[in-house]
Amino acid sequence: MMKSKRVLFSSVIAVIGCVCILIMNMHYNVLARYPWQVELSSKETELIKAKLSQKEIDYIIDYSIAPSFFMDFIEVEGFNIYYVSEYRKIYDNYSYQLSREATVILVNRFIRENISIDDLLVYVANGYSYDELIFYLDELVDETKLVHDPYSIQLMMEEEETISNFQPKDLVLLEDLPQVEHDVELHLRNVAANALYEVCSVLESDVAAFCGGLQIKQAYVSYNQVVGFKDYQQGLSVLLVIEMESSSYHENRTVEWLQENAHHFGFIQTVIENAGEVVEFHLRYVGIDYASGLFEGE
Repeated sequence: MMKSKRVLFSSVIAVIGCVCILIMNMHYNVLARYPWQVELSSKETELIKAKLSQKEIDYIIDYSIAPSFFMDFIEVEGFNIYYVSEYRKIYDNYSYQLSREATVILVNRFIRENISIDDLLVYVANGYSYDELIFYLDELVDETKLVHDPYSIQLMMEEEETISNFQPKDLVLLEDLPQVEHDVELHLRNVAANALYEVCSVLESDVAAFCGGLQIKQAYVSYNQVVGFKDYQQGLSVLLVIEMESSSYHENRTVEWLQENAHHFGFIQTVIENAGEVVEFHLRYVGIDYASGLFEGE
């Protein structure tokens, strides 16, 4: 009899203990040790509990990570609490350019590809768009290296380098200049276009022929259209053609003038092709100082 009472008593105590533990668990606050707990709204508290695992909650507690540091991103798909300093670094500098979602996706992808977040900062600062960076990561990252500044007028890309499917934002339509194909719209970056207008104006005066008899065959081309010289995609290169039907003074003078004076307007000649009656000039704008230095052998 006594033994049965003891068993019953022990059972009752065990049940009471379990109930107490259950009640304690029901009221246990996983954020009790979080330094910013009192500053959290009820919505923020529920978001943290819903979006972060216990291990991740312990992480923000142990490292005293303020909610203002990560709450902007916690609802974004793919959010990783361990990358929050990288998210913050990008978003704080370029929120006008990248959304929270874009920031999370780019940071996650760059870390996955073992590319420095400092490189990502440089890419965004120098004008790459979200779509251009994603295109590089999706299509080109295994074979090429993305150059830091696609707007650099001195950029000469090596074979293993790329500017992704970058399109300059300062392209302008070339108007009132002679073209080989009159129904095609040709564009250059503003700085190169202005220099080309100056070349044509001076040539017309010196050679007494409209733009010295030159015609534009090619200017800016998009990534998908690039064949041959990749720098056409930069919007700084132009292919000029002059017909040499005879050895007249004007036509020969145009060729000579370009060779002697193009650098004064910031252009260098990277290719000259003489195909009998037609001469093609590939001119690349690099700026007056740089072009003059190259011309003079500096």
